[in-house]
Amino acid sequence: MQNQTIQITIRGRVYTLRTDEDPQRIAQIASELDDKIAEFSRAMRGRPETEILTIAAFDIMETLDNVTGELEALKGVHEKAMAEDKRMFDENLHSAESELAQIANVKEQENEALRIKLQEYEMKAESAVDTANEAVHAKEAENVKLKETLQNFEKIFDEFAKTKERDILRMQEEIETLKLKLAELDEDGQLTL
Repeated sequence: MQNQTIQITIRGRVYTLRTDEDPQRIAQIASELDDKIAEFSRAMRGRPETEILTIAAFDIMETLDNVTGELEALKGVHEKAMAEDKRMFDENLHSAESELAQIANVKEQENEALRIKLQEYEMKAESAVDTANEAVHAKEAENVKLKETLQNFEKIFDEFAKTKERDILRMQEEIETLKLKLAELDEDGQLTL
Protein backbone atom coordinates (compact mmCIF):
# COMPACT_ATOMS: atom_id res chain seq x y z
CA MET A 1 0.00 0.00 0.00
CA GLN A 2 1.09 3.56 -0.63
CA ASN A 3 1.77 5.92 2.23
CA GLN A 4 -1.52 7.66 3.02
CA THR A 5 -3.00 10.00 5.60
CA ILE A 6 -5.89 8.80 7.74
CA GLN A 7 -7.75 10.22 10.74
CA ILE A 8 -8.51 8.38 13.94
CA THR A 9 -10.43 9.47 17.03
CA ILE A 10 -9.24 8.73 20.56
CA ARG A 11 -11.02 10.19 23.60
CA GLY A 12 -12.92 12.57 21.32
CA ARG A 13 -9.75 13.99 19.78
CA VAL A 14 -8.98 13.55 16.10
CA TYR A 15 -5.45 12.55 15.14
CA THR A 16 -4.00 12.50 11.65
CA LEU A 17 -1.65 9.62 10.84
CA ARG A 18 0.58 8.91 7.88
CA THR A 19 0.81 5.17 7.24
CA ASP A 20 1.23 2.56 4.57
CA GLU A 21 -0.78 0.04 6.62
CA ASP A 22 -4.38 -1.01 5.98
CA PRO A 23 -6.60 1.92 7.12
CA GLN A 24 -9.25 -0.45 8.51
CA ARG A 25 -6.64 -2.18 10.63
CA ILE A 26 -5.36 1.16 11.96
CA ALA A 27 -8.94 2.27 12.72
CA GLN A 28 -9.55 -1.01 14.59
CA ILE A 29 -6.39 -0.51 16.67
CA ALA A 30 -7.44 3.08 17.46
CA SER A 31 -10.91 1.88 18.48
CA GLU A 32 -9.45 -0.78 20.78
CA LEU A 33 -7.12 1.82 22.33
CA ASP A 34 -10.04 4.22 22.85
CA ASP A 35 -12.04 1.40 24.51
CA LYS A 36 -9.11 0.54 26.78
CA ILE A 37 -8.68 4.18 27.87
CA ALA A 38 -12.45 4.49 28.43
CA GLU A 39 -12.35 1.37 30.60
CA PHE A 40 -9.61 2.84 32.80
CA SER A 41 -11.37 6.22 32.83
CA ARG A 42 -14.51 4.60 34.26
CA ALA A 43 -12.50 2.66 36.82
CA MET A 44 -10.46 5.75 37.83
CA ARG A 45 -13.29 8.31 37.74
CA GLY A 46 -12.18 11.70 38.98
CA ARG A 47 -8.45 11.05 38.44
CA PRO A 48 -6.37 13.30 36.14
CA GLU A 49 -6.37 12.33 32.45
CA THR A 50 -2.58 12.00 32.40
CA GLU A 51 -2.73 9.47 35.23
CA ILE A 52 -5.44 7.49 33.44
CA LEU A 53 -3.45 7.51 30.19
CA THR A 54 -0.28 6.48 32.02
CA ILE A 55 -2.00 3.53 33.71
CA ALA A 56 -3.65 2.51 30.40
CA ALA A 57 -0.29 2.72 28.62
CA PHE A 58 1.30 0.65 31.38
CA ASP A 59 -1.44 -1.99 31.01
CA ILE A 60 -0.93 -2.11 27.25
CA MET A 61 2.86 -2.42 27.65
CA GLU A 62 2.36 -5.17 30.22
CA THR A 63 0.10 -7.03 27.78
CA LEU A 64 2.67 -6.55 25.02
CA ASP A 65 5.42 -7.82 27.32
CA ASN A 66 3.31 -10.90 28.17
CA VAL A 67 2.62 -11.56 24.48
CA THR A 68 6.30 -11.12 23.69
CA GLY A 69 7.17 -13.55 26.46
CA GLU A 70 4.63 -16.04 25.16
CA LEU A 71 6.00 -15.61 21.66
CA GLU A 72 9.51 -16.28 22.92
CA ALA A 73 8.24 -19.35 24.77
CA LEU A 74 6.51 -20.55 21.61
CA LYS A 75 9.71 -19.92 19.69
CA GLY A 76 11.57 -22.05 22.23
CA VAL A 77 8.95 -24.78 21.92
CA HIS A 78 9.21 -24.56 18.14
CA GLU A 79 13.00 -24.78 18.25
CA LYS A 80 12.79 -27.72 20.65
CA ALA A 81 10.27 -29.43 18.36
CA MET A 82 12.55 -28.79 15.38
CA ALA A 83 15.49 -30.28 17.28
CA GLU A 84 13.39 -33.29 18.26
CA ASP A 85 12.19 -33.69 14.67
CA LYS A 86 15.78 -33.56 13.46
CA ARG A 87 16.87 -36.03 16.14
CA MET A 88 14.09 -38.42 15.17
CA PHE A 89 14.88 -37.96 11.50
CA ASP A 90 18.57 -38.66 12.16
CA GLU A 91 17.63 -41.78 14.12
CA ASN A 92 15.27 -42.93 11.38
CA LEU A 93 17.86 -42.14 8.74
CA HIS A 94 20.51 -44.05 10.69
CA SER A 95 18.11 -46.96 11.10
CA ALA A 96 17.23 -46.84 7.40
CA GLU A 97 20.91 -46.71 6.45
CA SER A 98 21.60 -49.65 8.75
CA GLU A 99 18.74 -51.62 7.25
CA LEU A 100 19.89 -50.70 3.75
CA ALA A 101 23.41 -51.81 4.63
CA GLN A 102 22.04 -55.12 5.90
CA ILE A 103 19.91 -55.51 2.78
CA ALA A 104 22.88 -54.63 0.59
CA ASN A 105 25.00 -57.16 2.49
CA VAL A 106 22.33 -59.83 2.06
CA LYS A 107 21.97 -58.93 -1.60
CA GLU A 108 25.72 -59.05 -2.03
CA GLN A 109 25.79 -62.49 -0.43
CA GLU A 110 22.94 -63.55 -2.66
CA ASN A 111 24.80 -62.18 -5.67
CA GLU A 112 27.90 -64.06 -4.63
CA ALA A 113 25.89 -67.26 -4.32
CA LEU A 114 24.42 -66.60 -7.75
CA ARG A 115 27.90 -66.12 -9.21
CA ILE A 116 29.00 -69.46 -7.80
CA LYS A 117 25.90 -71.15 -9.16
CA LEU A 118 26.48 -69.48 -12.52
CA GLN A 119 29.94 -70.95 -12.72
CA GLU A 120 28.52 -74.38 -11.96
CA TYR A 121 25.67 -73.99 -14.45
CA GLU A 122 28.01 -72.70 -17.15
CA MET A 123 29.40 -76.18 -17.47
CA LYS A 124 25.94 -77.71 -17.70
CA ALA A 125 24.10 -75.47 -20.15
CA GLU A 126 24.23 -72.07 -21.83
CA SER A 127 20.57 -71.32 -21.10
CA ALA A 128 21.06 -71.68 -17.32
CA VAL A 129 23.79 -69.00 -17.45
CA ASP A 130 21.40 -66.51 -19.17
CA THR A 131 18.71 -67.03 -16.52
CA ALA A 132 21.14 -66.49 -13.64
CA ASN A 133 22.50 -63.28 -15.23
CA GLU A 134 18.98 -61.82 -15.42
CA ALA A 135 18.52 -62.46 -11.68
CA VAL A 136 21.80 -60.65 -10.91
CA HIS A 137 20.73 -57.60 -12.93
CA ALA A 138 17.36 -57.49 -11.17
CA LYS A 139 19.08 -57.45 -7.77
CA GLU A 140 21.42 -54.64 -8.85
CA ALA A 141 18.46 -52.60 -10.14
CA GLU A 142 16.76 -53.09 -6.79
CA ASN A 143 19.87 -51.77 -5.01
CA VAL A 144 19.89 -48.70 -7.30
CA LYS A 145 16.22 -48.02 -6.47
CA LEU A 146 16.94 -48.28 -2.75
CA LYS A 147 19.78 -45.76 -3.06
CA GLU A 148 17.57 -43.36 -5.03
CA THR A 149 14.88 -43.62 -2.34
CA LEU A 150 17.42 -42.71 0.34
CA GLN A 151 18.62 -39.70 -1.69
CA ASN A 152 15.03 -38.48 -2.16
CA PHE A 153 14.41 -38.84 1.58
CA GLU A 154 17.49 -36.72 2.38
CA LYS A 155 16.40 -34.07 -0.14
CA ILE A 156 12.91 -33.85 1.42
CA PHE A 157 14.43 -33.39 4.89
CA ASP A 158 16.75 -30.62 3.66
CA GLU A 159 13.81 -28.77 2.10
CA PHE A 160 11.77 -29.19 5.30
CA ALA A 161 14.62 -27.84 7.45
CA LYS A 162 15.10 -24.83 5.14
CA THR A 163 11.36 -24.06 5.21
CA LYS A 164 11.31 -24.10 9.02
CA GLU A 165 14.41 -21.84 9.17
CA ARG A 166 12.68 -19.37 6.80
CA ASP A 167 9.54 -19.46 8.99
CA ILE A 168 11.58 -18.64 12.10
CA LEU A 169 13.40 -15.79 10.34
CA ARG A 170 10.08 -14.41 9.04
CA MET A 171 8.57 -14.50 12.55
CA GLN A 172 11.63 -12.71 13.97
CA GLU A 173 11.39 -10.03 11.26
CA GLU A 174 7.68 -9.55 11.99
CA ILE A 175 8.41 -9.14 15.71
CA GLU A 176 11.13 -6.58 14.99
CA THR A 177 8.83 -4.70 12.61
CA LEU A 178 6.08 -4.57 15.26
CA LYS A 179 8.54 -3.33 17.88
CA LEU A 180 9.78 -0.59 15.55
CA LYS A 181 6.25 0.48 14.65
CA LEU A 182 5.30 0.84 18.31
CA ALA A 183 8.42 2.90 18.97
CA GLU A 184 7.90 5.42 16.12
CA LEU A 185 6.27 8.64 17.28
CA ASP A 186 7.12 11.90 15.38
CA GLU A 187 7.52 15.33 16.89
CA ASP A 188 3.89 16.35 16.04
CA GLY A 189 2.52 13.58 18.21
CA GLN A 190 1.60 11.63 15.11
CA LEU A 191 2.16 7.92 15.14
CA THR A 192 3.75 6.73 11.89
CA LEU A 193 3.10 3.08 11.10
